[in-house]
Amino acid sequence: MATNEERRSILKIRDTRILFPNFEGREQKFNREGDRNFCVVIPDADVVEKLEEDGWNVKTLQARNEDDEPVHYIRVKVSYKYRAPKVFVLLEGGKKISLSETNINELDNLYITNVDKVSITPSRWTRDNGESGITGYLKSIYVTLDEDDEEELVDFYKSDITTNDEIDEDSPF
Repeated sequence: MATNEERRSILKIRDTRILFPNFEGREQKFNREGDRNFCVVIPDADVVEKLEEDGWNVKTLQARNEDDEPVHYIRVKVSYKYRAPKVFVLLEGGKKISLSETNINELDNLYITNVDKVSITPSRWTRDNGESGITGYLKSIYVTLDEDDEEELVDFYKSDITTNDEIDEDSPF
């Protein structure tokens, strides 16, 4: 269970992107069946340094071209065990679609052009051997899709579309 201090230290990242989405929780080479997760890019080098100091497992993808910078990211777990994360697809005209445990897997097959905001709850862990670190759990995420994918999603979820007036106080807008 997270302490009050850890709850206050929720990691919030704006205007980023995700890597290796597995919102369905399908079994893969580095993933057990049922484990929903994704990786979020940490675009700020100062934030990367602070996260590493705090015990987050920050990974690095080396640049493919010599002109590019390496990409730093952390893995984020998606769990519905205690409190469901808030997952929103932002649409043109200030509308949004809320995804739930039953349809969050839709994000695996869509092209997300931007993660407008993601909030991650830290959970500190310690092993019997004294090794410790922090695991991140998704609290909320607001994503923007490629135009074609947005149209497809809108057609399928017409009745689930709401306006920004109905977005909660944790909204990035």
